Amino acid sequence: MRKLVFFVTLALTVTSCKKDPIMYTFKGKVIEDQNGSALSGAEIEFFQKPFSTQVVTSNFESVGSTTTDANGNYEITFERTKVTEFKLEIEKPNYFYQEISIGSGDVSSENDNIVDIEMEAESFIKFKIQNTGTAASTDNLNLLLLNPKTDCDGCPESDSYFYEGIVDTTVVFPTDAGRYYNFTYIHLGVTSATDSVYIPPFDTVNYVINY
Repeated sequence: MRKLVFFVTLALTVTSCKKDPIMYTFKGKVIEDQNGSALSGAEIEFFQKPFSTQVVTSNFESVGSTTTDANGNYEITFERTKVTEFKLEIEKPNYFYQEISIGSGDVSSENDNIVDIEMEAESFIKFKIQNTGTAASTDNLNLLLLNPKTDCDGCPESDSYFYEGIVDTTVVFPTDAGRYYNFTYIHLGVTSATDSVYIPPFDTVNYVINY
């Protein structure tokens, strides 16, 4: 009878010592960068990079996702593990994809982690480049982009584009909205010009270069 009492007491002691998991909580607001308006329906996925004493992996693992409410607010909670880095991926139709990295040392399990996010409207500039003069195979045009966007899918890979010979082509570049896009085009040995065009949000601005 004494042994039975002992085992029951031990089981209750072990059960009572089990601790609740420690959690991370992220919350914040997603806004439009031009006017500060709240963005509802933005999808935010959270990733973490696991850590161990033997191996530091370069692979991120998803720990959950959430969507902003009508006021642009979001909140997500997940269990704390040993990690070296967190990553947030933010997507919304007609806005540029955004990625945010946060070191584990900057994240608290005792307090809410506030991460506010600004998203940029997708806009584009379309250059129609056409050799309409006394076109010759020796003609050369150099298009210099003075302030190109460089952090998006489809963004220009260079700030200089060279066209040789008889040209009739169109090139489109994504760009930030609400600003002037500046560029120079040089018809080598003939003429050059510098110009800028204003890029409205969610629009494609057409610009024709005839030489």
